Amino acid sequence: MPAEPQNPAQVDCRTPQGRILARLYLWPPRRSETLAGEEHPLIRWPDVEAQARSEEPIQLRERGRYVYRLEPEPGAPADLVLIEERGITRNPAASHGVDGGFIEPGDQCGVLPLTVARVGDPTPLARASVEVRSMKMNYREHYRGMLNHIAEQCAGLLLDSRAPTRLRLSSEWRTNRAALEQQLEFLRHALEAPTFRGAVDEVLRNPHRHLEDEREERSISRPFKAGKEFARQIARAGDRVALSETHPLRRLHPMLTTLPARVTVTTRTDFLDTPENRFVKMVLVEFRDFLAEIGALLGHNRTEAAKPENVRLIREVTRLRGTLDSLLGRGFLPDVSRPEMLPLGSPVLQRKAGYRELLHLWLQFHVGAQLAWEGGQDVWQGGARNAATLYEYWLFFQLEALFRAKFNCAAPLHSVLVENDAGLPRLKLQRGLELRTPIGGVWSPTAGRNLSAEFHFNRKFGRRTDHRQRGSWTRGVQPDYTISIWPTEFTKGQAEETEAMVHIHFDAKYRVDFAKDVFGEDASDEVIQDRAESSREKPTSAKYADLLKMHAYRDAIRRTGGAYVLYPGNAGDGRRFEEFTGFHEVLPGLGAFAIRPRLDGTAEGMDDLRRFLDDVIQHLANRTTARERASFHVAESYTLREDPVPYGTLILSERDALGGDYRALPPAEHHVVVAWYNSPDQLAWTLREGITNVRLGDQPGALHIPPEMASARHVLLRTHGGNVAPGLFRLRAPGYRVFTAEELRGSGYPGRASGEIYAVFEVSEDPEYACHEWNGAILMDVLEEFEARMKHRPAVPLGRTSPYPRVLSLRELLKAIR
Repeated sequence: MPAEPQNPAQVDCRTPQGRILARLYLWPPRRSETLAGEEHPLIRWPDVEAQARSEEPIQLRERGRYVYRLEPEPGAPADLVLIEERGITRNPAASHGVDGGFIEPGDQCGVLPLTVARVGDPTPLARASVEVRSMKMNYREHYRGMLNHIAEQCAGLLLDSRAPTRLRLSSEWRTNRAALEQQLEFLRHALEAPTFRGAVDEVLRNPHRHLEDEREERSISRPFKAGKEFARQIARAGDRVALSETHPLRRLHPMLTTLPARVTVTTRTDFLDTPENRFVKMVLVEFRDFLAEIGALLGHNRTEAAKPENVRLIREVTRLRGTLDSLLGRGFLPDVSRPEMLPLGSPVLQRKAGYRELLHLWLQFHVGAQLAWEGGQDVWQGGARNAATLYEYWLFFQLEALFRAKFNCAAPLHSVLVENDAGLPRLKLQRGLELRTPIGGVWSPTAGRNLSAEFHFNRKFGRRTDHRQRGSWTRGVQPDYTISIWPTEFTKGQAEETEAMVHIHFDAKYRVDFAKDVFGEDASDEVIQDRAESSREKPTSAKYADLLKMHAYRDAIRRTGGAYVLYPGNAGDGRRFEEFTGFHEVLPGLGAFAIRPRLDGTAEGMDDLRRFLDDVIQHLANRTTARERASFHVAESYTLREDPVPYGTLILSERDALGGDYRALPPAEHHVVVAWYNSPDQLAWTLREGITNVRLGDQPGALHIPPEMASARHVLLRTHGGNVAPGLFRLRAPGYRVFTAEELRGSGYPGRASGEIYAVFEVSEDPEYACHEWNGAILMDVLEEFEARMKHRPAVPLGRTSPYPRVLSLRELLKAIR
């Protein structure tokens, strides 16, 4: 029977004795009249259907806003009110004698307890409860699959961290309410899973059998199957009976006149009371007794049992006990004895279908009882079913497995997550708390760049004023998951200082349905605004906060390569948005991936994320990328820490000196050749012919040529006495030609050309620098300082080698402008 929309919905508030003290009326948000079924924000399930789902009949929807009114029953106190807790807000303007207000459940799903008391007296008089549903229609399937997967992971972690022979089959749930709720939640979803019911059906359909031979004395007149010993028994002495003349044996064997009166017959019996079947019954009985003990523990105090969270637990315990009692009454199980030993080493338990699953479930149940997990209380404490938080934990295990598949990790997962210091082993996985020990790995190809990597959960990037340190520019931020990758030859600190570190962040967003909810339509150019200013909608909507958070991760956290949303959308919906990628490469970028849990807990959509991580690894392993070049220059700019150079009224060109539509080089990378002219005639020749030269040496290869000389954009001329020609000469063509002395003289050069090799530049006066003069003394100082920083160039003393070429940057040259 489908759910029925309610407007209003009525909830009975009962005392611990079961008497209705007041009735609560709820009204849904406006503009919901056209919605039907579970799409309606306020529905009622039939009691039978609600109990089967372990939910309350009256159901609200998360992030909704409901109006309530509390009406006392006749004979009840007139000043009854709802206690303000978990999103309940009283309206001071409510009519006299009737309590009213609003219920806003927020993001918390599961049971919402409602407590009735008198004004000014917080003592509870009556209680009720409603269910808060997730906005996602299939959150129940997601919740069950994720919880089963996490339960299996927890069992595996504890079994890995302890030798199986040392496993204690005990727990502390009798004295620890959190452990009780954790173990009951794991068991409930295990018993409701199709795997459990299928395993029991398989055992009953195809049980383990033990065939035994039984010897029985039987009258020869009764039918039996003759065995190999029958011929010997025919000749045995003792009581015998005569064969009639018409007996078929008499005709076949005329000499056989008598037969023994009784013979021993061997029969094969199908024996089901085996140790393996006893173990199956023990598992079901143990689960039933555990539930019975929980029910007795919760119900021994009438006041405590009346609390909504306990009412739900008792109801679930009773339902599950009924299911187990029904299973124990099926097939051969009633006739199976109690086990005398645990056949844990039996091949039947370890391999046979049905038995194998029940053994795994039994071990998982006991192991889960020994693992303290504070983070699990965020999911199911007090009857809550927080699928969004569970999705965050589930994604951790999915991403960790993906990370371990791509990188060679030395430390096993249990050494990072399980703490065995004191008491119960503790799972160090909690929302909002940083996992202090990351999962480290190495990517080592057969050839190429080796990479180190770490996978972090809730890593905090605090504010750091030093750019060379890991952190944020402004306030601390804490992504859900971070993968940090850097070259193995660097330490983490060195990688941060040299911009070789790359951080990739992921955030779990369970309530996002489609990637367009965060990034908008492909063709949309809608402006995102904080709609909280104009409506009652909180500014935490996915379209506003989630998108800004991705930008915050990428822009606030230093050396971030990308930030991505993970959400349980349809497979193939999530993708890297090419319009949000930097350059033409995979990093930097923004995007979303649809990773949704299946009913068995496995992840659908991981193939896209797996391919993305492969692309990232290959990208970072390649040193020829644009991102690698950009990170090098960023590191260099922060390492030099140079102050800007003032250059007065000079207007630097925005276009490349060699023409085209290219942007001009930064002055620090714009190189100027400082050439020598010996006389005014040579300067006049340069101005007239558009040719200037520098000596390269008396012998080929005799002089080290600065590498910046080939990329120079301008030429500056200087001469005797520290004098410098005004302005700059712009190269008409990049590079230079090599002339011999004879070739240079043949071009009309007005000088001796005493060297052997010359570099000849084709130049013209640059009108942008025509009116500017240079300070020769400062120029020499700047040259020495610049060349001292260039590690690849050997020192060249001034004086006798003045005619040889010198190169410096335009930025340094501007220091000498008059």
